[in-house]
Amino acid sequence: MPQALHADVLVAGAGPAGAAVALGLARLGYGVCVVGLPRPFDACEGISRRVVEALRQAGFRQALEQISPPVLREVDWNGERRAQNAESLLWRPGFDTALIADLQQAGVRVMPARVATVLHDDQAPGLRLADGTELRARVVVEARGRAAPQGRGVGLRGPATLAVLTRARGPRAPAGSAVFACADGWVWLARLATGQRYLQFCLAADAPGLPKRAGLAAWARARIDALPEAQAWLEGCVPEGPPTARASTASLHARPWDRGVLRVGDAAMAVDPLSGNGIFQALSSATTAPAVINTLLLSPQHTALALDFHASRLRETFLRFARIGRDFYAAEARWADESFWRERSAWPDALAAHAPVARIDGAALRPVVEDGLIREREVLITSEQPLGVWRVEGVEVAPLLRDLPVAPGDRAVVLAHRLTQAAGSDAQRSHLRAWLQRHAVDVAPD
Repeated sequence: MPQALHADVLVAGAGPAGAAVALGLARLGYGVCVVGLPRPFDACEGISRRVVEALRQAGFRQALEQISPPVLREVDWNGERRAQNAESLLWRPGFDTALIADLQQAGVRVMPARVATVLHDDQAPGLRLADGTELRARVVVEARGRAAPQGRGVGLRGPATLAVLTRARGPRAPAGSAVFACADGWVWLARLATGQRYLQFCLAADAPGLPKRAGLAAWARARIDALPEAQAWLEGCVPEGPPTARASTASLHARPWDRGVLRVGDAAMAVDPLSGNGIFQALSSATTAPAVINTLLLSPQHTALALDFHASRLRETFLRFARIGRDFYAAEARWADESFWRERSAWPDALAAHAPVARIDGAALRPVVEDGLIREREVLITSEQPLGVWRVEGVEVAPLLRDLPVAPGDRAVVLAHRLTQAAGSDAQRSHLRAWLQRHAVDVAPD
């Protein structure tokens, strides 16, 4: 007997990834229902400028108002103290509430309930709620982050990591953040202008002396007392609430699509918290997921193409940021022989995080997002983007290099002519020229 559908798409999880998928699908005209609750604990996160821009492009408005202006982050790494980069501080309780408000303003239905089970079914996947209610849809999106069960899809995993977050409140002071390394891990500190303080330890999950939940508060106090850097940040503060311990292991799920259920965000690919790009990477898969789902529903003949697009981008992004994290761990030489640092400075492999030289390696057909669907188009494979570059400044770049003359001088002249024809403005042409030249392609002057 067919199951009654409650929505075109059900989204499990009301965090940034789930909300971004829901907004994108709503813009495509789908009936979407998001099922989830805000985090049950107080937390703060540091986010970069590109995270703010990604949230803006995803369509969030009220959530953006919860983000603080950028503050300089103090860094003590490998014995060097400096102010490095800037980050905005995100108070998650206010941010999570604003995400839901953005969804409701966009006409997305939000059910404040806990998901007990995701129901895999090729025809009518669904969700079973904690009270036993079952909901069915054409597609289900698993967006419950690291809390999502791994099921049958355990894939790549980094060294097991645990994050222990403590909270305190003290006198009002300018907002700021800091990160520093210690022998068995690293610590991130944040201070909100309201007087709230957050200190998060990132340690190996099997670190010696790490207690069970009941002993975490005493353990955290002892650790803070032994860290001069933490003492300076927490002077005059009073602890608030018990510490929160969460798994923070980098992981890539092996089955991002399984019988009607598409994984996005940290449920599909969770990066090491050292990168500071958790929300950005969650959004990277969530903002393209609507096109993947749209293709599954409107063009089932392109299902394999759409799923390959989703899985290949998850894997490429995961490995790129894993290698960036590896290099940052390797830069801390004071405790290179300690197991925490030794394991993380060698994982996931020995391949370079960044291509030493930007170059074009050829052209190929690859899946891309076009008009809300996944389609196969000719792209340029580059040393920086092995999955291919389709457009630069809105112009398809593969046709620019097709069937050029053999003689270098003639090639440069023909390419300059093609740029003039393809570009709609001087600025667009200038950006295209700069991109090609950066990839060692000569273009004759105008």
